[in-house]
Amino acid sequence: MFAVLLGFLILTDISRAQEPCFDFEHPIIKPLRPPIPMKKKGDARASGKLQAGGGWAAARGKVQHPIGEVLQRILDPSTIKDTKKAHIEVKRQQRTGYYVFETFSIDSKPAPFVSLQWEEDWGFVIAQGTPEKPEEVVISYEKTSGTDYIHHLCGSIVLRALGASATDVYLYEEIDATGRSPEDSLKGHLGTLRTLRRPPPRE
Repeated sequence: MFAVLLGFLILTDISRAQEPCFDFEHPIIKPLRPPIPMKKKGDARASGKLQAGGGWAAARGKVQHPIGEVLQRILDPSTIKDTKKAHIEVKRQQRTGYYVFETFSIDSKPAPFVSLQWEEDWGFVIAQGTPEKPEEVVISYEKTSGTDYIHHLCGSIVLRALGASATDVYLYEEIDATGRSPEDSLKGHLGTLRTLRRPPPRE
């Protein structure tokens, strides 16, 4: 099984250069793709193919927690990433215009004896409101270096306050990677929404 998987990875590793999604030298205040419409019941979802290869996936839903609490949860990498399969080191940087700017160094082990390493930049911008009372937060992320098996990876998360006790959460991702489809990203988005809806941990 391992030999078959490794052979598949090698045979499908075809470099496809794509333009960067973001210029992190300037604060990113808009998502890569406008939010899909919110549904009255349940979570909205959509997906499709990218012209340069790979695909995209989006989800949007209401979370019954204040925007500040949702933001703090997303600052924890385990809310978005599967930390059971990947070790993540987070390095925080000071950048003008960003509420938080971080670089993730990721070591993922998708199969026995297979280890993939890459880095992602994550920028958090308070687009409306203040850090003490945010009304809209735009979060942007992109793979910047590492394994060639991920040809293209970037995404956006938008949080909008719905009054004092609820948040509109929009997640969008573009992915062109060996062994990963837009449907996988969509499942990840829906899993993130479920995680964000969990009751806050007891102190």
